[in-house]
Amino acid sequence: GSNLEGVIPLNLDLIKDETYSQVKYIETGSIIHLAGIVGVTAINNNISHSEKVNIEGTYQFAEFVKDHTSHRFIFVSSSHVYKSSEKRHTEFDQTEPINIYGIQKLKAEKMLISLFSDQPERLEVARVFSILGPKMKIGTLGWKIENLNNLHKLENVDDERDFLTPNEAANRLRKLAQSRLKYQLYNVCSGVSQTVREAAINLMNSLNIPINYQLF
Repeated sequence: GSNLEGVIPLNLDLIKDETYSQVKYIETGSIIHLAGIVGVTAINNNISHSEKVNIEGTYQFAEFVKDHTSHRFIFVSSSHVYKSSEKRHTEFDQTEPINIYGIQKLKAEKMLISLFSDQPERLEVARVFSILGPKMKIGTLGWKIENLNNLHKLENVDDERDFLTPNEAANRLRKLAQSRLKYQLYNVCSGVSQTVREAAINLMNSLNIPINYQLF
């Protein structure tokens, strides 16, 4: 969210509907919904609260936007909703969430699609793939790579993923929000796979961090 340029930030609390009213005073456009509790560790620390935010709060906010504005609602979901596969994912692939984060995102997707069933042109679901860059939040892959030590090693280094920097992902989301789109569901990714090992080495080299391969 902090990488989105040319947008109006909304400082609201998903589980406090009294904060939603500011949306009514914004000119017609698209709401890019990036708020939420992200990452398996953060969610497992308080599953009940994360459900209130990621599922119930998201639905409640989207309902307010639908009923009180003419804005489009861009819901930023995750590739974690897909079944694990060695093949490239398309938007038509089977969904079978690989973790609790994916489960919550998929539940929210389904609820939003039902909510906007009478106005499907007002909803877009953007499934973002892996985000990797410097100075990322605690618990993310980027944070782990910058803070490797003997107690916290980098796991699953042979996994292949599709990486975007936070800025690249933000630019793609803004493009979606500004476009007249044909479909309701889009994958947001680079289209090029890298192993976690390759991506980590590239990031560490760009930050001049010495590489200790024993931590991989």
